[in-house]
Amino acid sequence: MHVKLQTWFPFLIQVYINGREMMKHVFDKNGITYRMYDNSFSEISDIPKAQELADQFDSKKLCRQLDFFAHKVNPYLDMLETIFHQGYHWSVESSGGSLSLPGWARIL
Repeated sequence: MHVKLQTWFPFLIQVYINGREMMKHVFDKNGITYRMYDNSFSEISDIPKAQELADQFDSKKLCRQLDFFAHKVNPYLDMLETIFHQGYHWSVESSGGSLSLPGWARIL
C-alpha cells in the first residue's frame, strides 16, 4: 500500500493498493495454488473458487480501513469532519483488474 497526502486544502489522499497482492494472501489462506509472472497470475489451480473468493471482496470493510489510515496521515481530518460534517469519499480511479478486483484505489 502506498499513500500520498496533498499538503494543501482540501487535503486529497491517494491510496494505491495492489489487488493481486491482496488476492495472493486470500488464495494462500484458502489453499489455492498459483503461479505469478511479474504482477500477474499465470496459473491458478481452482479458477471457480478463486472467482468466488474475489466476488466476496468487501468494499465497505476496505473503506473503513481507508478511513482509519486517513486519520493516521491527515492531522487536520478531525477538524475538517467537525466543520464540514463529512470525511473522505472513496472511489476507484483506475483498475488493473485482478479477478474483477480493483488494482488501485483513489480517494476523491
